[in-house]
Amino acid sequence: MNQSNQEAANFGLVERVVILGGGTAGWMTASYLKKAFPRLHIVLAEAPGIPKIGVGEATIPNLQKVFFDFLGLDEDDWMRRCNAAFKVGIKFENWQRPRAEDPNDYFYHLFGLIPECKGVPLSHYWALKRHQGSREPLTYACYKEPPLLDAKLSPRYMDGTRAMYYAWHFDAHLVADYLRDIAVGWGVEHHIDTLDKVELTDNGSIGTLHMSSGRKLAGDLFIDCSGFRGLLINKALQEPFVDMSNYLLCDSAVATQVPNDDQRLGVDPYTSAIAMDAGWTWKIPMLGRFGTGHVYASRFMSDDQATRDFCNLWGIDEAKAELNKIRFRVGRNRQTWVKNCVSIGLSSCFLEPLESTGIYFIYAAIYQLAKHFPDKSMNPRLIRAFNGEIESMFDECRDFIQAHYCLSPREDTDFWRTNRHELKLADDLQEKLDKYRAGLSVNQALSDVDGYYTNFEHEFRNFWTNSSFYCVLGGLGVAPEQPYPKIRYDEDGLMKADELFAQIKTESAQLAQQLPSNYEFLKKLHSEEGLGSRPRSGVHPRVGKTGQSGQGDALMNRADFRTALASLASGVTVVTTKGADGIPLALTATAFNSVSAEPPLCMVCLHKDARITEPLGLIGKFVVNVLSEGQQEIAERCASGTLNRLASIAWTGGPTGDCPMIDGALASIECEVEEIHSGGDHEIVVGRIRAARSQDGVPLVYFRSSYSSLIPPDSGTVMSTNVPQLSPDVRMLAKDQAAQRMG
Repeated sequence: MNQSNQEAANFGLVERVVILGGGTAGWMTASYLKKAFPRLHIVLAEAPGIPKIGVGEATIPNLQKVFFDFLGLDEDDWMRRCNAAFKVGIKFENWQRPRAEDPNDYFYHLFGLIPECKGVPLSHYWALKRHQGSREPLTYACYKEPPLLDAKLSPRYMDGTRAMYYAWHFDAHLVADYLRDIAVGWGVEHHIDTLDKVELTDNGSIGTLHMSSGRKLAGDLFIDCSGFRGLLINKALQEPFVDMSNYLLCDSAVATQVPNDDQRLGVDPYTSAIAMDAGWTWKIPMLGRFGTGHVYASRFMSDDQATRDFCNLWGIDEAKAELNKIRFRVGRNRQTWVKNCVSIGLSSCFLEPLESTGIYFIYAAIYQLAKHFPDKSMNPRLIRAFNGEIESMFDECRDFIQAHYCLSPREDTDFWRTNRHELKLADDLQEKLDKYRAGLSVNQALSDVDGYYTNFEHEFRNFWTNSSFYCVLGGLGVAPEQPYPKIRYDEDGLMKADELFAQIKTESAQLAQQLPSNYEFLKKLHSEEGLGSRPRSGVHPRVGKTGQSGQGDALMNRADFRTALASLASGVTVVTTKGADGIPLALTATAFNSVSAEPPLCMVCLHKDARITEPLGLIGKFVVNVLSEGQQEIAERCASGTLNRLASIAWTGGPTGDCPMIDGALASIECEVEEIHSGGDHEIVVGRIRAARSQDGVPLVYFRSSYSSLIPPDSGTVMSTNVPQLSPDVRMLAKDQAAQRMG
């Protein structure tokens, strides 16, 4: 190892992270980093009374997988706490013609991927049909969702099962508060304080934040979540902001909330983007209200006129309305990460929320930061790699949003004429438009839709796929100049495409008969009792079938079910964790097993109503203690109604999470929550094993509702304290089960 590499290896790990600013960006960052790096000491300071701008209340489907699943947070739980609703796509209204000319001008940009026929996207067959005279909109031909959205149906069945791909609408303020409570419970230090000045080190890095209270916040890494002001990245470190108003003209917004009569009008399962004279207006429905805002270009319309147009659209009394007026900067920092400071959220970059990229930019940057997380050396190669990822992410989204404007056929105002004829187009966007006009695929995904949404690395680099370009460009009335030549040579492919078009319509019609309204589902979800059962993953098996669900359940006698399972001898474990208040929690569990050797994963099943289940999910750490033959009393105590089950039991804290490792246990396996799945009345908790200790001894065994002990293999017998000696077959089964569980 040369001297420079040796010096780099000697740098210590980051110990203290200081986040300036709360809101959605600050608390998403704090909770994610604390989950990813539990040993970090994270401090978040936010100023009192700083308004949290709620322009990013609409999201995209990977939010659950990339962010909430990583934190171990159940979708239905956070939805209930944040007044969340569903978004199956975006409905673009009057982007071809003004409302006065055509009130029914609209198209959908939907989630998911357009199906393929013999390796060719179905959009190409739609383009061929269009050249042959068909006028069916692309989304109605290639997706099952549009008629369902027109009917305002839910993307989930009443039992919670997903029927369509969807994202969410939510109250960003409630999300920030929800994540704040979780992060503080995980140990994030929180201060309500205002920045006074920034003290830099000799090399120009940030050393200490001096707060107005007199508090000094020193750190190794600083995260700037201070919003458009960029107090650390732009002001303290003087990193320039790259203005991109020559690409996108809108720079202002006026926003409010509007009450909605859900029972009479329903709840739209989509975001609306309604074109206006000098911009557009968003509508983001939730239960009881919708968030809305007019995004406009101040160069083409005065603030007063924009406010009047906005209020007239919804019939709002301007004098009585609570209007939030915003002036925003369009663009990104030249570098998102400078020295030991990373900017996330509005302090990093901003695009108007036409395609709901605001929240996405936050957690995508957090994901990349965790992937490139430094030590104290702040390796410039890591910083360059991170900055390159953020730059590409932003520029790709900027170009896609610009395509909405420059390809709109509207020329009824100066704003739309300027967008159509004078905007600067990036070379990459021009290349994609050329491919589209030639009938080729534009950034075709390399996997099916399930693979696309479960592999964020792939999605991050292929964010706006062929499906997105065809939805938007086709919706704007722009068809390829010629159909894809290859498909015209394949008669069999043309026949199969027609079958696929018909299949989509059949499936859509079936779903229309089976799905509840969006209002019905959300009303049930947000009721006191909730759904009553958790969703299963995947598309519902009833699609294309008749009959009622749950009929087969009555065929299974529950007593017989329990008796049959009692015939399986198993080891006995006690699962331990800590509550938010630091009090140790424990529960006896026999449903424990290994899952994977690489990475090392195990699983345990916990009843949803058990006191340990929710705290375990929140803290994200637990220990599985495999009990020895002399620990039957511990198993019984931890299965009882006793509140402090570990009060008289000796234990020591685990090496990484401080969760109880019970003294005398044959093995104690310390885990971090990897995933939590719903399984009937139980949660299936998958844990990544972080540490383990074990000792020789004889395990405690549970068989036919009684505790037994398994004598080591040399003795050849199994002795029970409560049941007769077990048969040789059961002895062998018990040995195999114990070996599997300990393996």
